[in-house]
Amino acid sequence: MKLLATIALTIYSTLTLASSCPQEVVNTQVLDYLSSELGVDYADALEEWKVENQEVATDLFEATVITNSKTYALTVQVDQMCDIVEYTLKK
Repeated sequence: MKLLATIALTIYSTLTLASSCPQEVVNTQVLDYLSSELGVDYADALEEWKVENQEVATDLFEATVITNSKTYALTVQVDQMCDIVEYTLKK
């Protein structure tokens, strides 16, 4: 019985890690990180900025943030819970 439970848990964990994150979740976090870095109120960024992202690997996204004055490109790494663990602002 323990073996069966272990196998089921392993399969579930593997499937969970392999599933992609919803774009809305990544977009929200990208806005949060970038607005904080630029010193812009998050509510203003949410209302005025546009975010587009593309998943390039299971845990890696490339995001483009279009603001009123500039376009920013970011590479974003997420963990299995879809939380950003690392991001790079391309200049």
